[in-house]
Amino acid sequence: MNQTDQFNLGNGLPVIFVDMPKVPSAAIGFMVKVGQRDGGMEKAEISHVLEHLLFDGSKEFPERTDLAVAIDEIGAEFSGETAEEYTYYYLKTEPESFSRAAFILSQMVCFPLLKQTELEKEKKIILQELDLREDEPIVKITDFLQETLFPNHPLGCSREAGKKALPKMTRQDLISHYKKNYRAGSSVLVVCGDKKKIGNIKNLVEEYFGSLPEGEREPLEKVIKEEPGTIKTIRKKTAQAHFGLGVRTFPLTDKRIYPGRILNVIFGQSFSSRLFQEIRERRKLAYAVFSGIDFFQDTGVFSVYEGVDQKRLEEAIKATLEEMRKISADAEQGITEKELIKAQKYLKGKIMVQADDPTNQVVFYAKHFLFHNEIIQPQNLVERYQKVKREEVVEIAQDLFRPEKINLVVMGEGVKKGTFSRLLNCL
Repeated sequence: MNQTDQFNLGNGLPVIFVDMPKVPSAAIGFMVKVGQRDGGMEKAEISHVLEHLLFDGSKEFPERTDLAVAIDEIGAEFSGETAEEYTYYYLKTEPESFSRAAFILSQMVCFPLLKQTELEKEKKIILQELDLREDEPIVKITDFLQETLFPNHPLGCSREAGKKALPKMTRQDLISHYKKNYRAGSSVLVVCGDKKKIGNIKNLVEEYFGSLPEGEREPLEKVIKEEPGTIKTIRKKTAQAHFGLGVRTFPLTDKRIYPGRILNVIFGQSFSSRLFQEIRERRKLAYAVFSGIDFFQDTGVFSVYEGVDQKRLEEAIKATLEEMRKISADAEQGITEKELIKAQKYLKGKIMVQADDPTNQVVFYAKHFLFHNEIIQPQNLVERYQKVKREEVVEIAQDLFRPEKINLVVMGEGVKKGTFSRLLNCL
């Protein structure tokens, strides 16, 4: 196991150092507990815009090109991402350049200029990004499914809401969002690398990140009460028909997240999953078919996506619902011990193959600390999955896969809601 050290800066910012002996690179990452769901419908995409602007100039690197040159001078990898509930930035470099990488990252997150000229440019870029989503059926179905699951809430924020909000977004909106949310008490800094090569980082990160304001982010807008499942149809000329099935699950603080992820692997995440084998391999109904499970601070989502031949749409939906019925059964067609063990090994492999990459470990430790308030080793996470019992997975399937809970979004030519209502009632 990698040795870890955790300490707080004077402003309360938690710092986690993960010693990765003999690794030839080092990574430093900053994660803040604010993301796409923040800002409300009126300020949709504001966290995303802010992430872009942090790459567009800081106190010591006033121009975007200044930052680019500084990163290139040390040959670093760098990136940022805005997820539903967090935003993170990282740099990965050779250990000898770690101090410079830490300084560059601190400039981005602690001293952004948030210039008006750059804001106008990034608005156009993000509008293009939103239009790109319009042309990708998988993404479009996922967006509509989220909107159906969380109506009138930022978690279900539509592309249209983003396109309405962006033109009206001001520099003052960005400054206010940054000041309210980029705070030490809602953030974490993670460093991964060989301690012998990086050396003592405490004084270094105190100097660079100690100016981040103290305190916690603004209150989270909670999700509304779950409503019965609904059906949404989108009539659009497409080469294929596309559909998504989704249900709300439970928050990431719930212990059921572990059997929940195992259920997802068995049902539709892996190539040997029931859904993939039935829909693609046996029936040849779809090329793209998969399920996914996501957990948030106060809710969660289990979803299925398939792109199928227009003429076989009903058959595909019916077959998918049948797989839900089978996996919920605690009988002959239900989950077996063999499937459980296979799913546990699958998750172990996914976790451990990333354990030797400093960048992946930055994100791993940051997420667990921010959302679970713990520092956990990859091996310990594997152990949690290995303790899951078959009965726990079956119980979750029985709770989730009920007709009254399922939301269905269908996109294609001539789709009619009544047909799909009849199919759901057969589950």
